[in-house]
Amino acid sequence: IIDGDWAEFKEYLQNQKLFCEEWQKKTIETNYFGSTKEYNKHAKVNWGKIKSGIEYAIKEASEKEPGDTKAVNITEWLKSFIEEESYVGFSLSSFSLMGSETIDKDGLSAHISQKLDIVDKEIEEYFRKVTARTVKFKTDTDKQTPYRRAFEEIWGCEEKCPFCKETCRFAKNHLNDNKKHSCLQHRPQGLGGTHTSKTKKLTVQNCTYDVQTKQRFECSFCRNAGICTDKDCTVSHPYKD
Repeated sequence: IIDGDWAEFKEYLQNQKLFCEEWQKKTIETNYFGSTKEYNKHAKVNWGKIKSGIEYAIKEASEKEPGDTKAVNITEWLKSFIEEESYVGFSLSSFSLMGSETIDKDGLSAHISQKLDIVDKEIEEYFRKVTARTVKFKTDTDKQTPYRRAFEEIWGCEEKCPFCKETCRFAKNHLNDNKKHSCLQHRPQGLGGTHTSKTKKLTVQNCTYDVQTKQRFECSFCRNAGICTDKDCTVSHPYKD
């Protein structure tokens, strides 16, 4: 408000969760796809691990054969390769075998290494071009994107204060730990639609203030929270309760 950004403040008041989720997504996109290119850096690191794992598996699979043995059974060589490679987790069905069952192990190793160098450049170029708009996740459903998973983990409990509509500050299952709902900081109650019954004007006090006074609230709050089922109840309760 001090900076004059009333539009964003209004969005936050109208829907805290949606506003915070959008803010988090924009922040992640800025960090990962902005000037620092964190996404590209992480992609390079992960691809480097994959490439190193493949190179290591090639070396180990070839060294399992006697040093003076050039021709090896391709199926047995692949089995050794799969056993040594642990990052991707290839299976024998990942490979299509054609032609002779025997192959020159040195020639095979050199051929794979040559192809890896080509793929290395192609992958680096691919990730260099990825943006927040073009990035592809494993799933297209909103509930399963990394953004949504991270936010749901952080957001926690969905319950809100019945008066000011501030969200509970604890994790989702805090009631199982005998922790009652609690807000980090309550807001003026009028922001949650609370008003005085006589004047119909929005209440400016916040909940923290009212619990220290003799102020009372009508049973309608209890009905909305499912505590009271009597539609005609006119009882008022002290905020201290």
